[in-house]
Amino acid sequence: HVPFVRHQFADYLVTDLRLPVLPDPLRADSRIRAEACDVMSIPQRDGTFDRVIATCLLHHVDSPLTAAREMRRVVRPGGQLTILLPTDPGLAYRVGKAATSGRAARRAGLGDRYKLIGAIDHRNHFHSIREQLRYAFRHDTVGVDWYPFRLPSMSLNAFAVFTIVTSSG
Repeated sequence: HVPFVRHQFADYLVTDLRLPVLPDPLRADSRIRAEACDVMSIPQRDGTFDRVIATCLLHHVDSPLTAAREMRRVVRPGGQLTILLPTDPGLAYRVGKAATSGRAARRAGLGDRYKLIGAIDHRNHFHSIREQLRYAFRHDTVGVDWYPFRLPSMSLNAFAVFTIVTSSG
């Protein structure tokens, strides 16, 4: 996601559960580094980061609330979190998934296993995660943008992006 970042940064840490492999152009940039990291227990001090970006993550973890609290902990007061969530099980998300990864799974002969894998992998649904985020960031400023149609509807959109500005105190 680094090529899509529009703001300036002095340091950029790319994390995943397994050590991310950075493409050559990013590896050549001394400001960018990669680490293995479990969002359920982030190995950084409180207030380490100006911004945390999480894309398509919280529907995979055992406790979105724990993950949200950890992300909140490592962002400095007045910092920002950006959390992109698929609107699973919304209609637009299901249609998009069927037309993309679903089609590829059918071609690969996965059959019913594809749906089972999705059900296990996407263990948290959008409504549940949204309520956990509302609770975790109840003292912060939270905004939500919807994509692609920008109407506040889980069924009409494939994704929602939560932008959280942490309180100063």
